[in-house]
Amino acid sequence: MLITKVSDILSVEDKGPTRSGGVHLSSILNAVGLKMGFIRTSKAGKDAAANDITRNNYFETGFTVERMLELALGDRVGIRPGEIIYDGIACTPDGILFSPDGSVTVVEIKCTWMSVRDPALIWKWMAQIMGYCYVLATHDADLHVLWINGDYKPPKPVYAQYHIVFSTQELTENWRMVLNNKGLVA
Repeated sequence: MLITKVSDILSVEDKGPTRSGGVHLSSILNAVGLKMGFIRTSKAGKDAAANDITRNNYFETGFTVERMLELALGDRVGIRPGEIIYDGIACTPDGILFSPDGSVTVVEIKCTWMSVRDPALIWKWMAQIMGYCYVLATHDADLHVLWINGDYKPPKPVYAQYHIVFSTQELTENWRMVLNNKGLVA
């Protein structure tokens, strides 16, 4: 038997909607998060190339699991709208639900190796979802999370769905922060 390793890089073909070359909400939030210390930078260590491969594999695994969850959740995700440009900022929510009464709910799907915690404590997630809500003129969002290792006691997958209702003030202040920091990546 001959086994040859062909690749150590996971590459997902379908990562969702094609992104334009403009300024993306996630890029602004990454820049703000790094600036404010809400997001930590990873240490390159001795072998930066190996770390790049590992980081890539984490991201690609997340994309894969998010797509699988999207398929599994079916109608609970609504429609995938593609890229929405608002105030010159590209936003790509995972889904939008339309209720019979005409109300709109933003749907976001996350796959993470972080331990289970209150999603309100994850600044980037909340800022991203608030951005999508602002752009779609709604206060409501459903967040589906697959916590890959649960609480690590012992490590086991935990799935949770959260319904979030933001105030008008939260949405307005968050979007103002996004606009004020657009120049960090523009």
